[in-house]
Amino acid sequence: MEVAVEYRFYQNGYDLFLFEKQSDWTTIAFPITFGKVTSAELFAPCVFLKKEVAHQLMDELWRAGVRPTEVGSPGQLKAVENHLQDMRKLTFELLKGYIKDPSNV
Repeated sequence: MEVAVEYRFYQNGYDLFLFEKQSDWTTIAFPITFGKVTSAELFAPCVFLKKEVAHQLMDELWRAGVRPTEVGSPGQLKAVENHLQDMRKLTFELLKGYIKDPSNV
């Protein structure tokens, strides 16, 4: 299965395409239909995505301009912390000859 996403600026939304290419034909997912169920009824998911396809969906959404609403991630925060630590080391090394008593800094 493959995934494609296209942004439609005039509708302020995204088209999602699910398909599978074969040598001489292509299988496509048709539009999803909705039906009412009671809260007690069990129901199956409308689609199952293998891990690779879910990753492709994320990549396609990113390519189409969708970004997470969460500001930063644990990985980004760790990278910034490491960068700050490196900058502190560099700064103190550069200022070593100018600072008489580093405990006052």
